[in-house]
Amino acid sequence: MLWLLIPAFAADPLDLAAYSARYPLEGASGHDWPQVQACLAAWGAHPFGTAEAQRYRTVASSVRVMGFGSDEIVDDVATSYPQIVVIRPNVSVMTRTTWSLLNPNGWYCFDTSVTVAAKGVVNLGCGARLADSHGSVEVLGGTERRGGVQVLGKVEVHVPESCPAATP
Repeated sequence: MLWLLIPAFAADPLDLAAYSARYPLEGASGHDWPQVQACLAAWGAHPFGTAEAQRYRTVASSVRVMGFGSDEIVDDVATSYPQIVVIRPNVSVMTRTTWSLLNPNGWYCFDTSVTVAAKGVVNLGCGARLADSHGSVEVLGGTERRGGVQVLGKVEVHVPESCPAATP
């Protein structure tokens, strides 16, 4: 896999102050809070303590149809602490979309993904966690480990073999 050959992090991990200065963070009053709550429930044990005190970042939605649109969503900024990152809804139709979620302290929460006659690939970095806030629906499709909606489509989650243990 080519993505394994690219260094994930060129700089030291960011602490909360540096991360929040670089990215807007939302809290319990944010639009995506119900998804965060669902992912926290899906993870079960997590390091976040009181859920309402948590701040999370969102990654924008993407749409890719027949090769047009963004083909890869990348989160490669490492944090020195556990950080919730909500991946907003993504749609792929007759194409392939890749999510490279590489923060080793990232707790990635998919709002949902929709693939229609398409393939979605999630490259998950060592130590990162992944949950889907909606479960999954499949119609003549397939999903490895995590959900969304697949119609004649498939979503795969890849974790590097060099990781000490699979973490999704």
